[in-house]
Amino acid sequence: MTPKENYSTTSGEINLICPKGHEFKSTFNRFKSGHRCPMCAVEKRKIQQKLTYEDVKSYIEDNDYRLLSKYYQNAHQKLKLICPKGHEIDIT
Repeated sequence: MTPKENYSTTSGEINLICPKGHEFKSTFNRFKSGHRCPMCAVEKRKIQQKLTYEDVKSYIEDNDYRLLSKYYQNAHQKLKLICPKGHEIDIT
């Protein structure tokens, strides 16, 4: 990407490279208002949304189930639970 040499407005797109090396386009106004690299934003959301074993266990127990699984990796992993009526089930 080559920078625009004749930048004339704050609403025109500019080419940027974030500190992690991702290339993206933005306007100066959007950049100034805090909008940064969209790829880094996705990575940041993934980290913020990741649940811990304790989060999952607490939620399950708050709904009167019992968690039998000893670890939690991600939302695609099957967990073993016991429902309030004593049935053992596997869920994601």
